[in-house]
Amino acid sequence: MAQPTDFDFDPIELEILRSRLQAVANDAADAVYRTAISPITTEGKDFSATLLSADGSLIVGGGFISLHWLAATRSVRAILTKYGDSVVDGDVFLVNDPYQGGGLHPSDVFICRPIYAERELCSWICMSAHMIDMGGAVFGSFAPNATSCYEEAFRVPPVRLFAAGEECEDVWGLVLTNVRMPDVVEMDMRSLTAAAHVAYEKSVTLIESVGLDSWRSGVQALRRLSEAELVRKIKSLPEGVYVSKSWVEWRGELLPVPCTLTISAGELHFDFDGSHPQVPFFINSQPYIILSAFLSYFCPQFMPDLPYNEGVVPPITVTCPESSITHAAAPAPLGCGHMHVAFSAGTMMMQCVQLAAWSAKEPRLGAEVNAPGAYGAIGLSTWAAPAPDGGFDGWAFMEGALVGASAGWGHDGVDCSPYHVPTVGLDGSGIPALISDVEILEDLHPIQVVSRSLRRGTGGAGRWRSGRGIEFRVRPRGVPSATGQMLGMHGHIPMSGIVGGSIGDLTELLHTGKDGTVRRLGMDQADVSIADGEEFTLRCASGGGVGDPLERDPADVVRDVNDFVYEAEEAFTTYAVVVTQAGEVDQEATAGERDRRRAQRLAHATGGPADIEKVDPAELTAEATVPLYPGVVGYEGKAVVLESGTVLTSAPGMWFEGCAILEGTLAGSGPEVTVRSYLDPATGRALFTEAVPRGSGCSISSRPGHWAGTTVS
Repeated sequence: MAQPTDFDFDPIELEILRSRLQAVANDAADAVYRTAISPITTEGKDFSATLLSADGSLIVGGGFISLHWLAATRSVRAILTKYGDSVVDGDVFLVNDPYQGGGLHPSDVFICRPIYAERELCSWICMSAHMIDMGGAVFGSFAPNATSCYEEAFRVPPVRLFAAGEECEDVWGLVLTNVRMPDVVEMDMRSLTAAAHVAYEKSVTLIESVGLDSWRSGVQALRRLSEAELVRKIKSLPEGVYVSKSWVEWRGELLPVPCTLTISAGELHFDFDGSHPQVPFFINSQPYIILSAFLSYFCPQFMPDLPYNEGVVPPITVTCPESSITHAAAPAPLGCGHMHVAFSAGTMMMQCVQLAAWSAKEPRLGAEVNAPGAYGAIGLSTWAAPAPDGGFDGWAFMEGALVGASAGWGHDGVDCSPYHVPTVGLDGSGIPALISDVEILEDLHPIQVVSRSLRRGTGGAGRWRSGRGIEFRVRPRGVPSATGQMLGMHGHIPMSGIVGGSIGDLTELLHTGKDGTVRRLGMDQADVSIADGEEFTLRCASGGGVGDPLERDPADVVRDVNDFVYEAEEAFTTYAVVVTQAGEVDQEATAGERDRRRAQRLAHATGGPADIEKVDPAELTAEATVPLYPGVVGYEGKAVVLESGTVLTSAPGMWFEGCAILEGTLAGSGPEVTVRSYLDPATGRALFTEAVPRGSGCSISSRPGHWAGTTVS
């Protein structure tokens, strides 16, 4: 860790303190892992531990779901606002209502306990986990047909579960009376309570070992360090305005979530002006949920060497129009507010940051080129059925979170990549979260897993392709039927690629009847019934590719065919690779076919300059140019394709305005979606491929100050 300059604290001692604080959070999370009983917690690992200061500021987070960490600050502050000085040692609080200090959605229970040392309130521990059910209209508390928050779940404002160490039996009884599977919910809640006690004891031991004043000074030093370093990193990005647009799907509609990033004076300001008005469906969200989603993506990628604590919050602001899907007002339902809208918004926020990084004059900032993250391309579902013993059973298929990761520059995407989950488990093993053992699923619930495998196909094609999502087939076992609630995303509009990479796979939710007839299910369809002898199939989506698919190494294509990623016929259709009967690449035929494809693109494209102006690529040195986009630079006031020297436009125009444009309609039912490729008008090389609603303009724009000639204030 670098030597601090604005406070007196030995850097080695500071790092030791940081590690010990992290250990407290991890030990508390480990206690949940070892004592909870719901598969959503023990197998899906949907839980976290957050250590906070006396005023509710984030110190450190542990566990698996980093989205909970920032939300926990809001929970503690809501408790302090409501109870103030009446909080005493031994109190334990519960909250789940997002409108009153709860977590990301009503199924997330936050259990918060104040930590006292030397008779002073010095810290808080907030344990959080997704409960298998919190009441409401349907099992699992994800209600696609809910039109208000009253139908979604039993809403709990900040209340005491324990008062000065004494259990509040009336509160426990009130909560457990209003949930299904109360035995499971109670055990998971008691697991969180026990874990909070673990954190309490270990925190007191830590504070006593270093002294309360030193502990407080160290916590503040860590916060100031993170803030100062983040501001420094932001200042390395070019000031300017960057835009990225997405659309949230809801039963045939595409609702806009446009994001505009303004970078100025070491700060990031995100504005979601133009967001669709709030709707009577469970997809609405809140600004704090959106910021939580963004930080869980942003911190590991942009500042992996810095602690994620309260210090990362001040340089980042988010503005969302009130009564919109990004800032809903009660009683709008919020059951999936952390998924549909927040994941889409967080993904666009990250893409805006990447647009800025790609415009940076410092080469290392733009060196890591990734397609938009596939964080929100998930397909979860919750299910309920009568238990074989005559009781009630319910579960969730967390496999829907195992999407194919977007590609990156120089590497293919990761297969079955869990969304927003740290890459290292509690024990440092890197065990992926959110996937249950088949044997445990079948032992606990009346189901049979028919198969669980990697999805095949060429979705997310590119010079580097996306990873593959999971394909999961299951049927009821020992019960007449099971009823499910669908929580899918990106079933109509896929993730875009970057630098010419193709769009990703769509999420697919399928019902197979006894006669073999396959029926496509809606992404947010309610009360789906799968009878004995029928099957439910989930095919997870994937992110987009990076680089023109016609530039993928033919040897990599052959390897993919041999690894059963896609068929040889698909390899020819997508990558124009000609394979001989001996299984070897015909290099000459492949090169000829790829040239033909690029010429064919231009023959069917529209737009582009009537007379193509060229610059000698040898003149496009790093010293003579400024970056605008991967493969596009500014040179003497003109946007130029780096490889070919093709001039696209003049400043301050957008580089894509001079591209030839190739459009097509994405096949399938639902809203009409245009797949649009922006081509080098001289060579036919794909520079950017996107999927947008029909009639929409380009989904991105980038106006760094060094190109647009503006000063951001």
